[in-house]
Amino acid sequence: MLYPNEQRAREVGISLGDRYLVETFVKVDPQFNSVKSILGKMGFHEGALYVVGVSLVSYMLSLRGEVHWSLAAELSSKPYHQSLKRFVQESPSLVRLREQRLRRLEIYLTRVAPVLRRELDEDVVDLTKVLKVLESQLSTSPGSKTVAFATKMLMYALIAEGKKFSGGEGVPIPVDYRVSLVTLTSGMLEGWVCGDDVRKLAHDVRARWRSTVVRLWEAASRAAGTPPILLDSVVWVCGLCIDENVEKPSGIGECITSSFRLDLPLVGKLEVLWSSLIRCSHASP
Repeated sequence: MLYPNEQRAREVGISLGDRYLVETFVKVDPQFNSVKSILGKMGFHEGALYVVGVSLVSYMLSLRGEVHWSLAAELSSKPYHQSLKRFVQESPSLVRLREQRLRRLEIYLTRVAPVLRRELDEDVVDLTKVLKVLESQLSTSPGSKTVAFATKMLMYALIAEGKKFSGGEGVPIPVDYRVSLVTLTSGMLEGWVCGDDVRKLAHDVRARWRSTVVRLWEAASRAAGTPPILLDSVVWVCGLCIDENVEKPSGIGECITSSFRLDLPLVGKLEVLWSSLIRCSHASP
């Protein structure tokens, strides 16, 4: 039976409470680089509206998220609403539920984007306010993963543009498979044993433990002094290498350094994210 360990969550947050580390992981996130590419082609306002629109249909993907966003960047062009419709209609990453995505996109274009465009004109964009607008207009539950993710990707656009923002602490971490996996492998969710299929458990956590995961990362965020959606940049990037090396945790650090060209001392601070896997490897005969 799984159970949360909030003390461990605070310890994880303290380990990640390095602004340079977080900023580094934002910059190496392939999704951030796709956002930069989109803004370079479309400009800030059109690009940001395109990024949020893509984010809102980014669920149950048929391709890995990095590939999905690379395709979104390739198909981006002005005007944003035409590019969005083309992307949703054509992208191989959105094969499933395409009609459902098109309906959501229509709501976004008619009801949300005009409001969002006005928010983008503010000197400081309030991310919590943006989150509430998206939740209200799309009639989603509070803390919806897709809406939280859309707010995070807007934050990426703001960072890429060098535009100020506030309210990030009010946006929950978007609970997906990788976040769920790292919540387990870091020891923030305990109760599993070394012989368990941690990948299968992560899928179960994503489906049934979302509010608990959000609460644990809020505790980590407070300890780190960093908004949950910025911690998500570290978790999501590292989560790929953790997922690929569950059976061989000694390879996780090497995966991160080689994939994202990071220094070993920086990666050493991150072992807290897969410490339970390390413990299991030491316990193996």
